[in-house]
Amino acid sequence: MAVLDSAPASTAVGHSKLTTYRADIDGLRALAIGLVLLYHAFPSYVPAGFVGVDVFFVISGYLITGILLDRRARGTAVPRVILDFYQRRIKRIFPALIVVLVACAIYGWFRLFPADYENLTKYIAGGAAFVSNFLLAAEAGYFDQAAELKPLMHLWSLAIEEQFYIVWPLLILLVGKITRGRYFPWIFGALVVASFCFGLYLTPVDPTNAYYSPLSRGWELGVGGILASLHASGVKSRTTRGGGVVAIVALLSIPVGALLIDKAQFPGWQALVPVLATAAIIWFGAGTLVDRRLLGTRPIVFIGLISFPLYLWHWVVLSFLRIEHPAPSGLMLIGALVASVLLAAATYLFIEKPLKRRRLQTVSAVALIAMAVVLAFALTAHLLKWSGVQLTPTQAALSQAYDPRPDYRFGTCFIDAPTQHGSEFAPECSGDGGSQPTVLLWGDSLAAQLYPGLRARDDLGYQIAQRTATSCPPSTTPEYSDRGNCNDINDSTRAWIEQHHPEAVVLNGRWSEDEATRASEIGAVTGFLESQGVKTIVLVGPTPDWYPDLRGLLIRQSFPDDVLPERLAPPAGTWPATQARDVSLSALADSLGIQYFSMTDRLCDDDGCLIRVSDDIPAGLVTSDHDHLTAEASAYALRELALPAPH
Repeated sequence: MAVLDSAPASTAVGHSKLTTYRADIDGLRALAIGLVLLYHAFPSYVPAGFVGVDVFFVISGYLITGILLDRRARGTAVPRVILDFYQRRIKRIFPALIVVLVACAIYGWFRLFPADYENLTKYIAGGAAFVSNFLLAAEAGYFDQAAELKPLMHLWSLAIEEQFYIVWPLLILLVGKITRGRYFPWIFGALVVASFCFGLYLTPVDPTNAYYSPLSRGWELGVGGILASLHASGVKSRTTRGGGVVAIVALLSIPVGALLIDKAQFPGWQALVPVLATAAIIWFGAGTLVDRRLLGTRPIVFIGLISFPLYLWHWVVLSFLRIEHPAPSGLMLIGALVASVLLAAATYLFIEKPLKRRRLQTVSAVALIAMAVVLAFALTAHLLKWSGVQLTPTQAALSQAYDPRPDYRFGTCFIDAPTQHGSEFAPECSGDGGSQPTVLLWGDSLAAQLYPGLRARDDLGYQIAQRTATSCPPSTTPEYSDRGNCNDINDSTRAWIEQHHPEAVVLNGRWSEDEATRASEIGAVTGFLESQGVKTIVLVGPTPDWYPDLRGLLIRQSFPDDVLPERLAPPAGTWPATQARDVSLSALADSLGIQYFSMTDRLCDDDGCLIRVSDDIPAGLVTSDHDHLTAEASAYALRELALPAPH
């Protein structure tokens, strides 16, 4: 987040360097926060609105570097520059952030269940210490809690900025002292290239860390720093007709990128679109049509001025809304955005503006102490598991997490596609080595969930081979190049089939939403298996989808005598889609001449769908999250899977 009240632009160099306010940069902030808000509220309409964060990064690098170079050019003593810089950052950032963190702590105390409040206090501490990005990267995984249920996860970008600014001022002053400021653009450019190349390398290898690491995202702030250093070196941008055209094209490319950029391959090279577009607007936009008629208009500028508190508030409001109402209506989401704007405006008018007139040293000292208190409370509450909500016995059971990974054989036979390759399937994934014929489980997590059920079958008559990977449905083509090492894993599995010739193969996966594409994929896989002499092919249908997760839905409901019923009607928002997919897959299997196993027929009837298969909660629930079976539910469902007697 670019979090300065004014947007200075260099008008001179050396000791006489001055700064002037640029309204268009506040307008850029408004565009950035608008994209982020739309993405978080309506992601299907703006699928890459997260690029607004990249716009903020460039603006922040430009403004901060300009201020630091200005202070250096004025001959201010280095210790004074460093102290003044951090005091101003504290004064600017801490008050609004403290208000939001305290509001989350209070609201969560009264509304969140103990396990959820424990997670919230962890993220309050992470936000107060500016390490949210590291927390998110550390806990990221296939079965991680949904992002919508983490009210403070958006603070990762603020954490990256502050980590960047721990090093950046010291670097600027060191380089300035050694080179007397003559090579700032070149040195900054080298650092930017190094960071960008690291991001290019890391994105396909470890996309989570590529997204959250300051080393792979720092180049975006550095690009802004290069612009500021060019101004400081005497290279001036002038208002020209050609520059105005460039600014317009750059401005248009940001929302276009928000519609077209592929999140699965971001940041990578695609981050160049919002970063270079923002840099072009900063460099060419002043005084042009973009400045005078678009970004520099008063309503847009005001949104830019409140963009920092708006960024802080909006995700908190949306997240708590989704916790309270798992499937909020469009009107509720719009209301949440309006509430966020009102909270942001109040924060700006009654906290930020009044504090601007207060003495820097006093405000920064008080804010630093207050943030330390928030951090201490959050750590204490997290460690001691404080909570203001009392649970019934059933709620207490539902609040316990269930980890399906051991039963799915995660890391060995259910491998992580972003970090593991097909060669890393363990030897036991090929079966027990006995003389029985083999049935192979092939697919993603929806196939891995079937392993506990097959293993529980005493009458199966087959040894079980399992080659499953996260987000990696079976395929015979390079269909999933955006899903880590999925193509390599599928290549490896096809080679295994050609070598071992399993007698039966059970397929399941989160196939394409497009019916024609889905039919083509499954048809090609079926053709390959038949060419290898596989006698029995079973296609498994979708599990009922309890959005956002079954435990979260149940824990907020009251039941007679505090006893869970066996069945409930699944969420209206997901059930029709599940039914339609089940019917489509059943018809496809029939046309291909292969066997079909309907999970919805097994788990649902006219009275609703099973939510539990035993009284042992949470292990006895049907799903561990929204649609992944627990081990008990897998065993229950697969009792009815009929495999022909092995030959």
